[in-house]
Amino acid sequence: FFSFFINNEEIIECNFTENLSESNGGAFYADADCIQINGCSFTSCSSDINEKDGIGGAIYLIGKISNSKQEIFNTIFVNGSCLRNGGALSINCNC
Repeated sequence: FFSFFINNEEIIECNFTENLSESNGGAFYADADCIQINGCSFTSCSSDINEKDGIGGAIYLIGKISNSKQEIFNTIFVNGSCLRNGGALSINCNC
């Protein structure tokens, strides 16, 4: 699990397997106004171990501007889970 604050970032051809988070986003949490995820695989990622959070089994994305551009292409999500919202991913725009 990792979290980051980015802009204009690309995550390409990455494999995330059995990632676990005590918060949101089993594989990662990104505060990003512009992100592209392409050719990735997320298998058995979970964010359901903490009863307080648990949003986005594999990915939790936040955008803060009205023209946020968060794109996901050619990406596979398998067997993701979370406690609350988005077994595979959750995207939130605080615009």
